[in-house]
Amino acid sequence: MKRTAFDLFHPVVAFGYFAVMFALSMTAMQPVYLAISLASVLSYSAVLRGWRATGRSLLWQLPLVAVVALANPLFSASGSTELFRLGLRAFYLESFVYGACMGVMLISVIVLFSNASQVLTSDKVMTLFGGVAPTIGLMLSMTARLVPQFLRRGNGIADVERACTAARPAEEPQGSSLSCAATCGGLRCSWAGAWKTRSRRPAP
Repeated sequence: MKRTAFDLFHPVVAFGYFAVMFALSMTAMQPVYLAISLASVLSYSAVLRGWRATGRSLLWQLPLVAVVALANPLFSASGSTELFRLGLRAFYLESFVYGACMGVMLISVIVLFSNASQVLTSDKVMTLFGGVAPTIGLMLSMTARLVPQFLRRGNGIADVERACTAARPAEEPQGSSLSCAATCGGLRCSWAGAWKTRSRRPAP
């Protein structure tokens, strides 16, 4: 695992930094701040994991932003700039923009969690909480181990989806980016649910 500047200090320094970053990323909905937050976490992800791995993650993260942006007007029909109507339901520009901001926030938190799992390894988490709250320390270490596995599984699913799409004959229609993102998201959620079931199963 690549060494970082946080390795020179006690793990509480890295924990405090990421705690503040999580709090700001999940509470601030200002578009400029969200853009700066996303750019910063992606840059640090490139430092930790490399530009190629970060770019592969964006192949399924950016369509997720589009899915959230398109889905938000279905649940929150509010705004002042009406774009179009479907029957009696109006769709406003502000609803799409707010959904895009929520999607960017979601991606920023996911990437930030991945960065935290690279810096705060299981032994550092146990160092922080092992003596005070061992159960919390164990839960955090398991979560930190699950997030990189979740991202790697998502990258693998996206690679298989692209390979299957590229192998189709030219006359067959190819799926859109949104359908591919929905398929990848469903498979990742299914895998996470199966992992949770296995983890709760008592040992023989």
